Amino acid sequence: MENALEKQYEFIRSTSEVLFAFMEEIPLEKLHTAVPGFGHSSMIKTHIHAADCYKYWLGSFALNQKGNDLSFATDEEIGRSDVKQVRSRFQIVDVVVARFLEAFDSRWFDEITNNVKWQKESWRTTPLCY
Repeated sequence: MENALEKQYEFIRSTSEVLFAFMEEIPLEKLHTAVPGFGHSSMIKTHIHAADCYKYWLGSFALNQKGNDLSFATDEEIGRSDVKQVRSRFQIVDVVVARFLEAFDSRWFDEITNNVKWQKESWRTTPLCY
């Protein structure tokens, strides 16, 4: 199973690389412009949110790690971000994903219980969200 998940994440990484290269051709002000029908968010903010979700759910929740590199970006950080900084956030994601895959190798149905900062009660799931 781990090899399949590693391969799947490699596909995600290669697709992201194509997207980052495309984004580098777009003027920064357009990357920060809210797109109607895109959750009224900007391309930069959406990508940072995606990276932060990986870091939160895999790093903070599943692996119970803490640290500034796992925190959600502030609106101020997002406002001054460019594609280079988005890539940097995803480099942290790559490390977190590797740790997650290693930690849960052959334990895909083990229950994980941890606190979710926006809920009163603990959340229970498995590495495969089963």
